[in-house]
Amino acid sequence: MASDSSPLRTDGIFSIISSGVLVSLSITPKARTSTVGGIVDSPDGPALRVRITESPEKGKANAAVIKLLSREWKILKKNISVARGGKRRRKLLLVEGESPALLSDLQRWVKHHSEGD
Repeated sequence: MASDSSPLRTDGIFSIISSGVLVSLSITPKARTSTVGGIVDSPDGPALRVRITESPEKGKANAAVIKLLSREWKILKKNISVARGGKRRRKLLLVEGESPALLSDLQRWVKHHSEGD
């Protein structure tokens, strides 16, 4: 993770850093369908739930998470990377971009998709 990764502001599943926004995820590999939805609470704090059909072998699951979220959030795949937890179900993604605007867009997306649950 980059040296500028200390959070400046935390907002639930999101943390702003100078290069973008960190997003806390809870991943379920080998799911029946690939979906994003809901916030899960855990001892580590809240996380966005992501289910993917790929197995966690050889980085397939991480690539699938990035592809799915890139499509959902309309953000280039090259701007999304795993910052921590590459081999774990609990991950921290870095979404690079202008932090305040990006955070606002992501919060709006989560709110819109949470209302449908």
